[in-house]
Amino acid sequence: MISVSSLGPSGRKSYFSNYGLEQTVVSAPGGDRREFFGTDRYNAPGNRVLSSYPEAVAIEDGLIDEDLNVLNPLAVVDCKNQSPTQKKCGVYVYLQGTSMASPHAVGVAALIISVYGSGSGAEFGLDPATVEQILRDTATDTPCDFAGPANPFVYPDLIGVGPPPPFEAFCVGDADFNGFYGDGIVDALAAVTQ
Repeated sequence: MISVSSLGPSGRKSYFSNYGLEQTVVSAPGGDRREFFGTDRYNAPGNRVLSSYPEAVAIEDGLIDEDLNVLNPLAVVDCKNQSPTQKKCGVYVYLQGTSMASPHAVGVAALIISVYGSGSGAEFGLDPATVEQILRDTATDTPCDFAGPANPFVYPDLIGVGPPPPFEAFCVGDADFNGFYGDGIVDALAAVTQ
């Protein structure tokens, strides 16, 4: 199992993300709505990751209506490829979470297998331990103080008052390996060109 911590658009650990030397192998983009506090970028959709989303759930969540009109800036509806007789649209939502970061790492792992794997058909593959080692070895080393001198990171809440102590996150380790970034930020290009 490869544990992945989440990063916001600035590259710092997301306020909600898991962290710790014992549970962070690598890190990847997962969004963070709380970044850029005090600016017009704070809580903006672009601080998250755009992901596909079930139409029925988007309607139920009040993000879009039944005619696929967008009701919330976190939703995007794409109907560019619709047929004249049937409306077929893609529904997407800006989300944040380690569930957004993990697919980034999985995508890099898939690229590693595609480049270094062997065999054919259903037998094509690469030893999981080798995939993990390449993923870790090619991740970009990132020190604890990447986002600035603040350590611990204290994340502001939505009304601008400092959060309660559970939202303080202490980073332990060095650029080679630490509790926020593990072995570093996954790097697709490095992973396939090492």
